[in-house]
Amino acid sequence: MNLFTSVGLMMFLSIALRAHAGIQDWDSYLPKGNEKGTVTRVCKICHTLERVVTSRHTANEWQEYVKLMVQRGAPLPSEKISAVAEYLGSNFGPENPLPPGLKPQGTTELPPGVGRNLVMSKCQDCHDLKLITTSRYSRDGWHKVVASMVGRGAWLTRDQVPVVGDYLAEALPAPNVKLSQKKREVMRKTVLRDDRKAFTNSQPVVRGSISGTVFAKEGQVRAFRVTAHNSRYGIRYTVFTNNGHYKVPQALPGPYEVGIIEDGYSAPLQKIELSPGREQKVDIEVARRPLPFGVIFGDYDELYPPGLGRDMLENVCMGCHGKDWFHHFQRTEAGWRGAIRFMRFGYNFAGSAPLGRTQLSAADEDLIAKYLAANFGRNSPKKRLKRDEYPVVEEAVSKSIYVHYDIAADTPHPTARKPYWDADGKLFYGNPTELLHDGLFSPLSKLVWFTGGSSNSMVRLDPKELNPAKRWKFYPLPTPNAVPHGLAEDSKGNIYFAQVATNMVGVVEAKTDRIREYRIPTSGSQLQVITDQDDNLWYGLVHGSAIGELNAKTKWIRQWAVPTADFSVYGMAIDKDGSIWSAGWAKNMVAKFNPVTQTFTEYRAPSRLAGTRRPGIDSKGIVWVTEFSAGKMLSIDPSTGNMAEYSMPMRYSSPYDVQADAQDKLWISDEFNSSIVAFDQSKKTFTYYPLPQLNWSVPKLSIEPNGTMWFGSRNVPHPGAVHFYPEGFSAGAPPP
Repeated sequence: MNLFTSVGLMMFLSIALRAHAGIQDWDSYLPKGNEKGTVTRVCKICHTLERVVTSRHTANEWQEYVKLMVQRGAPLPSEKISAVAEYLGSNFGPENPLPPGLKPQGTTELPPGVGRNLVMSKCQDCHDLKLITTSRYSRDGWHKVVASMVGRGAWLTRDQVPVVGDYLAEALPAPNVKLSQKKREVMRKTVLRDDRKAFTNSQPVVRGSISGTVFAKEGQVRAFRVTAHNSRYGIRYTVFTNNGHYKVPQALPGPYEVGIIEDGYSAPLQKIELSPGREQKVDIEVARRPLPFGVIFGDYDELYPPGLGRDMLENVCMGCHGKDWFHHFQRTEAGWRGAIRFMRFGYNFAGSAPLGRTQLSAADEDLIAKYLAANFGRNSPKKRLKRDEYPVVEEAVSKSIYVHYDIAADTPHPTARKPYWDADGKLFYGNPTELLHDGLFSPLSKLVWFTGGSSNSMVRLDPKELNPAKRWKFYPLPTPNAVPHGLAEDSKGNIYFAQVATNMVGVVEAKTDRIREYRIPTSGSQLQVITDQDDNLWYGLVHGSAIGELNAKTKWIRQWAVPTADFSVYGMAIDKDGSIWSAGWAKNMVAKFNPVTQTFTEYRAPSRLAGTRRPGIDSKGIVWVTEFSAGKMLSIDPSTGNMAEYSMPMRYSSPYDVQADAQDKLWISDEFNSSIVAFDQSKKTFTYYPLPQLNWSVPKLSIEPNGTMWFGSRNVPHPGAVHFYPEGFSAGAPPP
């Protein structure tokens, strides 16, 4: 045996022994080459090299995957992409055998079929196949899961999405419900032996707590968010650190994944088991996360150079989209023209497109399209607005707790299809991820209601139900693709809801637990509804510029046009005198309607680009309105007509909704800064509470009498309902 053979045998034995012991030194599987060091250094930042070593792709496929990883933040210079892809393609191509003792993850677990290769090659970019092979969904459920993954970055084309969904539905179907009574009893006993036994126990659940220290080698740990997800109960707690320490009090027992959510930092999830009545210590070491490679972070004037094009964009488009929108897209001029025309003629909201009544000449459209293409063209670099550091008060936020109720991914319900424009201006339809839009806490039933925009349903949550399989109930709407939106409850417990994409309003009747719909006189997208002291329902048309009333007794409908054309009713509130207040985002205005005299009084916001939205009224009768595009709060004193503006402390703030609690503290949702913000009227101070997931948009808050509040989820990886406790758990605000 020569020296080289001996060395080779020793290396093979070393690798085999480590594999046998469960300790994989994946670096040793990388063949020598110019880019071995690059792959080792860059790819291990987010995942182990197992994903590379056990994958087999062509050089062109590796090129696409490397580009995708760069888009997700891998710190690899663009000039290195081809070289790295060539190295991976030559060493981990389809013709390259796997090292001895290794085989692709899940290879033997997936049966043959059209789509299997796509699953094997595309789905392991972010997770292993075990996550797939241990799941069982219906055909609609699998298609929804695949669409959700594409929304999160899965590298599948539109043609491949249905192929993968159909394959998974055939390979991993939902369990057969036609079981014998004997089999059902066996399954029932098995379930009672696992985690679900907690739900059948009549004794109170004995809670515990999770606590620890968060520390960083670089930077300061200040009000970091710590998350603890209980998979048994489907509940996710989020708390804040104080001087580096955190505690999740009164936590339900069971298996947890504990981690952090913080801009610029990351830490691996830690799995623990919390025993009843025990305190589990979990310390977390965080590391700096590199900024996304190839992304330009700049101020507003840098991303949007001043000029006629920006002026037109601000006047026509930013009242709805705000400043944090257009730079997220890279389109050709034809693509931007398609998007503009889509807003003017294509996206039909109940017979009225968003810009259907806006006077826009060919020259105006040309000006906007050319401006957007010049600054956010197909080949332009990715751009993002610089976000200020949160002005958090650690002592205040560390008292608060977010409780997130998971919505089951396999909950059976229909899925609405949403139109999209691609980068070149072509229209296609996709399945959006699940969202819970407006939320409403019912003081009568103590249940929480949401509108399911993507599922086209009304959604009810029983927060006292510990069994996650029983706490949700879906009410599919009779009208397809209705897009339910705002919510209101009358004195009898009937839950009314607006429908954005139809000319109808609906109600879940308390007596029958069924849905009834009422057709309104004209089209124009009902965004929000409210009820008055006589249980009459009031609605507003965001694209029809009118408000209307559904009489509770006669069920007759009356409607009044707002005096200012294209007012665009974006939110409503009712004062103690019964007057209806509406925000008009398109015209930067607020309107008051007196139902007795049937007259309007209009108020123009002081800021030119205000984007007024969703009014709220405090106990003194002061009307508060968010100025979404201006980053301000507007107050109106109806007795004097005096108006005052209060600027949010963070740049580019986009306040969406405002509601007053029992102490007249204002609670505001800030979309750009992903925060709930408290405004103390007496001190004129703002307190920021960052949300439990990044890049979260909260369009509506619903405040309980005890000062806690509810809201839904959209545009986040983990959809569900959230109960926010600003002062933590207490006797008046108990934990779930």
